[in-house]
Amino acid sequence: MKTKSGNWIWVLGRGKCVKRDKTGKTVRLIGTHVNITKQKDTENELLRYKNRLEDLVETREWDAQGEILFMNNYGLDFFGFKAEYLVGRNVVGTIVAPSDSEGYNLENKMKAVQKNPEAFYSSENENMKKDGGKVWIAWTNKGIYDENGLLLKTLSVGIDRTKQREKEIFCYEIFE
Repeated sequence: MKTKSGNWIWVLGRGKCVKRDKTGKTVRLIGTHVNITKQKDTENELLRYKNRLEDLVETREWDAQGEILFMNNYGLDFFGFKAEYLVGRNVVGTIVAPSDSEGYNLENKMKAVQKNPEAFYSSENENMKKDGGKVWIAWTNKGIYDENGLLLKTLSVGIDRTKQREKEIFCYEIFE
């Protein structure tokens, strides 16, 4: 709504017809408007903050069966996938191989995370990109539950640890 001073503001309006003519056309309406500009500004700022956070880390949501529900743009670019391809597919076989390059069974690990995300609150494992490249991601996992305590989905936030991991392995091999 435009104010008398010429500024634009957000308003929440409610109105009610109090009189109609013989044809049913509204001829009198009463209502109220509440200025919600500060609320809308706060919502927009939170959205900008959320988008900045999504640009910094890989974020994914997946259900109790391992199906990917969401991955932010940073994660999609990082792993090399399009959302249309990745969403609806299982994490195993897309961004997580059934086993890592050392033979550790990641499929079983993902099943365990799906059952109890909090047991894997902080977890690191090898992941794979679309092009086959191997990367190490430190994941933080949090379960999202319904009012009855049933696990609905898992929110996972990841940080690329590939370079640090390579340095750690290199140092280990030098001093072995």
